[in-house]
Amino acid sequence: MNMKNNTRKIGIIMNGVTGRMGKNQHLLRSVKAIMDEGGIPCRGEIIMPDPVLLGRNRGKLEELVEESGIGREGSRYGIDDYIEIKYLCMGGL
Repeated sequence: MNMKNNTRKIGIIMNGVTGRMGKNQHLLRSVKAIMDEGGIPCRGEIIMPDPVLLGRNRGKLEELVEESGIGREGSRYGIDDYIEIKYLCMGGL
């Protein structure tokens, strides 16, 4: 079986990633390192992290996207793929 064709992306929402620990320890040395190595083999498939970067400082986020090559290019809607609406109330209609 060719595991390259059998890759499962796992969404990881990384909040606070512009801080030192979030950037260096969690993103660059862990998640990006796994991505650079081609993912994690597991039961005949490859598990590939698909991070969504969140932070309060847009400038730092943009620098981090540029440095790491990971990100949704400043989109406000990058997290939408990972959110399931459970309840919607539209009052006053």
